[in-house]
Amino acid sequence: MFRRLLFCAVGLVGCIVAQAPGSYAGSWMSRANGGAGKLSLAFTTDALDSATFSYEGQDVKTKPISLTKDGDRVEFVFEYTLDGNVLRSTMQGNVTAKAVAGKYKSATADGTTPVDEGTWEVTLKP
Repeated sequence: MFRRLLFCAVGLVGCIVAQAPGSYAGSWMSRANGGAGKLSLAFTTDALDSATFSYEGQDVKTKPISLTKDGDRVEFVFEYTLDGNVLRSTMQGNVTAKAVAGKYKSATADGTTPVDEGTWEVTLKP
């Protein structure tokens, strides 16, 4: 029985870490300037399908770049344009139950100029 429960628990975490197809919703918060907004993520079996966040009341659509998984940790990168600037955010997080939360860093697309950093969290939509 214990093995079966352990297998189910490991399977659940593995499924979330693998980002089984699904939509996640939550929020982000800047440490640099106190800004905050909504965050929506959609995953296919092994890729970030879409990421949208709100910034100053506007939805910002992004271009997914990569998704990396390592145990209960996940990292994904996406690009977007704000005020005519192409930016790239790297989001790292830890998986817990049906949620993922962590930290992000944003910079110019070439990585030379940091723009923002903060925290984020999302939960799996029913």
